Amino acid sequence: MSDARARRARALDRSPVLLLFGALWAPMTVLVALPMRWLFDRAEPLDQALVGAAFNLAWLGPAMWLSRRLTEGHHQSRDQDGTALRRALRDGEPPAGAGARAELPAFLRRQRRGTLLGLALILAYCVGLSLFAVLTLPAVGGWWPMVFGVVAGLAAATAALTLTRVRRLAGRPAVTAPGAETNAAAAPGQRG
Repeated sequence: MSDARARRARALDRSPVLLLFGALWAPMTVLVALPMRWLFDRAEPLDQALVGAAFNLAWLGPAMWLSRRLTEGHHQSRDQDGTALRRALRDGEPPAGAGARAELPAFLRRQRRGTLLGLALILAYCVGLSLFAVLTLPAVGGWWPMVFGVVAGLAAATAALTLTRVRRLAGRPAVTAPGAETNAAAAPGQRG
């Protein structure tokens, strides 16, 4: 595998699931789910098909989370530091390896930013789809906001869990900038 391709694969493996779901939900709705719905029901109006296709792809987020959990051994063979970083985030303990420990502060920043961006995308899609359904499908549009509200609520709960884990792990004494503990040990009586 080329170096650039390996870096892209490593970045994809280390991305938060919410970011991947937020980035893939809208394009896959239009490019995959909408044509599949029209393949089987050509008489369905565009507005109803679009909302239904977005609902049909709401399973994508949990499926991505589950697939990441089930294929952790495969990722470990490709990216041992990435697996150690994901395990550290999940368990709340800094990784044992020096390479993974050095990458941990940057990994936590990327997790925080990616989670917030993914949550913002998902919330925007849910609000937009709910408004679209209410405005264009008055006969059946009343229950769509509840459906997309559940999706938004699950995304918010996942983001809260991830951000709490990031905050707790970043607050651990072992997760500091390189050299910070040596400076503190060298001058114990001085204030900084």
